Amino acid sequence: MRRCEVHNRPLQFGVARIVYGLLAPDEAYFTDQRSLFPHSNTWVGGGCITMSDDYIEVWFCPACREAEDIWNQVKKLLS
Repeated sequence: MRRCEVHNRPLQFGVARIVYGLLAPDEAYFTDQRSLFPHSNTWVGGGCITMSDDYIEVWFCPACREAEDIWNQVKKLLS
């Protein structure tokens, strides 16, 4: 079974929201994602052509999702 290399927890099967369109990435998010929450998989880029699906099945780390949530809360407080 695959494990998260940051939190050493087994990955779980779940769902993620598909985000369609041209994304304007937040470089700080992607930098921190690699080291703090690499397997959060709360969303997946779906490209520019919208399909009928809003969600997709993914493997994720629950601790990564918690870390991403905290990261987003801190970002809101600092902005």
